[in-house]
Amino acid sequence: DGSRTRTNTYIADAVRGTLAALEGARDGETYNIGGSEPISVAKAVEMLGELVGVEPIIEYGPDRIGDQVHTSAVITKAHADFGYQPQVHPREGLALQVAWQRELANELQPVS
Repeated sequence: DGSRTRTNTYIADAVRGTLAALEGARDGETYNIGGSEPISVAKAVEMLGELVGVEPIIEYGPDRIGDQVHTSAVITKAHADFGYQPQVHPREGLALQVAWQRELANELQPVS
């Protein structure tokens, strides 16, 4: 029904977190590197529709077996040990993703 939530992580945040861990993580520890702002699947689809200028056509189906209702990275240890804090919010990350994919699509257009 679109109400499931996720804390998506933009690639630049994942890279920043990984590089920070190389310098500041404690040996033998495990860290979560993830987003910090949960959004619903419905909200993400709504944002994507706005960003690409279309009204999404949504068809809901049955729940997938084993799918989590809510997932969220707990980043408190990474923040405490090496200052990890995601910087790219979901809407910004989706906008950057759309821009990248549009650029890629333009590069793949045949030359006339």
